[in-house]
Amino acid sequence: MTILNRAGIPTFSYPDTAVRAFNYMWRYSYNLRSLYETPVLAAEEGIDRAAAERLIQKARKSGRTLLTEMESKQLLAAYALPIVETRLAKNEAEAAEIAAEIGYPVVLKLHSETITHKSDVGGFS
Repeated sequence: MTILNRAGIPTFSYPDTAVRAFNYMWRYSYNLRSLYETPVLAAEEGIDRAAAERLIQKARKSGRTLLTEMESKQLLAAYALPIVETRLAKNEAEAAEIAAEIGYPVVLKLHSETITHKSDVGGFS
């Protein structure tokens, strides 16, 4: 063992210690490799930059720094990211009608240009 250590070759008293050291080395090299990885630009297919720009400009012109739930989903869709079907209901009857159309269960979200979470105004989760 002394000869191996002098030669810079690691030795271990127990096999599980060697396995743990090997695992740490593998994890380190894996993480290091991902740090140097060059990102690839997403395919332009299906991306509607003009629609995304219109959404952002509309919010900016109205003096907002936040997008509504609907606008956020539209922005994601403009970049061809998958989203759940989202519709806007103006009243309870319309919400029930839309829910019957798309099927249950459904989730209700607050639609506001100034309130980001319904709990901010006493709504429930």
